[in-house]
Amino acid sequence: MVKKAIISLLVLLTLMYVIVTLGVMNCNAYAASWGNRQMFNGLKTVAAHGLELYQRIYEREKRISSHIGFLSGRADENGYMIQWRSCEQADGFIIEVASGNNKQEIFVHNNTNHYTIHGVKQGESSTIYVKAFINENGKPFVFSQTQSIVLTVKRTKECLDIRNIYQYSGIPLPTGCECTSLSIALKYYGYDITKNDISKKYLNKQKRYVLNGVNMGPDPQKAFVGTPEEGSSLGCYSKPIAEAANRYFNDERSNRNAKAVDGKRLETLFDHINNKQPVIIWATADMKPMVLTDKWKTADGKTIVWRSNEHCLVLAGYDYKRSEVYCCDPLKSTNGLTTYNLDIFQRRYIEQGKHAVIIE
Repeated sequence: MVKKAIISLLVLLTLMYVIVTLGVMNCNAYAASWGNRQMFNGLKTVAAHGLELYQRIYEREKRISSHIGFLSGRADENGYMIQWRSCEQADGFIIEVASGNNKQEIFVHNNTNHYTIHGVKQGESSTIYVKAFINENGKPFVFSQTQSIVLTVKRTKECLDIRNIYQYSGIPLPTGCECTSLSIALKYYGYDITKNDISKKYLNKQKRYVLNGVNMGPDPQKAFVGTPEEGSSLGCYSKPIAEAANRYFNDERSNRNAKAVDGKRLETLFDHINNKQPVIIWATADMKPMVLTDKWKTADGKTIVWRSNEHCLVLAGYDYKRSEVYCCDPLKSTNGLTTYNLDIFQRRYIEQGKHAVIIE
């Protein structure tokens, strides 16, 4: 835009210069007095100086635009660190930082090509670009800008205010950690439903059986294997829990929706915590190693090998510096959160197949 404006101005000044020159040359025909000739000469001088100034600016702008353009950066707890190409033709640079509705401009001299922007909050994202400017006759002219980049300061910790529910409280659910975890998440959002009602009314359950000497049973991604009220049952993964939640939302005529978010990196799930969304997640009981145990076939011929020690919790917080995660653990009788080592938790999450559910 600036370049086009300069070109247009150069064309205008050139035309003005030509017109005024012709006017002076033909002043006898078009100007009746010495005063009019002086006016034409004055305009000619103004046009000539203006043309010279903007030709000089235009040449500098061309050299600047051939250099500036690349911008790189990174973000950490100290702020945004950005770097761009040096440009001797520029008299300085303007760094523009836009975060939401907030914008700021930072002026730096031409003898630098990097800058650190401090005072950035955890989790804050900003769009950043750098513009070059020059001074001519004491007036600043802003020219070419770099490509824009978006930087985000990574949060190092977050923790939600959420209460745990013990799966053995009231009417126990010995294998009902999934139903209990869903109840914890629903209560966080203000819904009043018990873990037992989820099991009885909304969870799809199927028991294992033997057919012609072959162990048969459901796919744990389609139904709960057994029933949460029985200690010999096994459990299920994300999709049956998301479906149970959505059946409940339908009964409540709620516009909320539960969905399975399987296969995600644990760090990605932390983004939900940052957005005040607890995550129903699968790991193992007391973070014990997973062991392959029971084996059966589904009605459609799929072979299932159960990953024992399977356990469902509600992820509610993390702290990178302490290498900890904080969970509502249905196996714990406390109302508060249970702390686990982040690395071990991540290992158990991966061993169980990276299953998780969020509510939107």
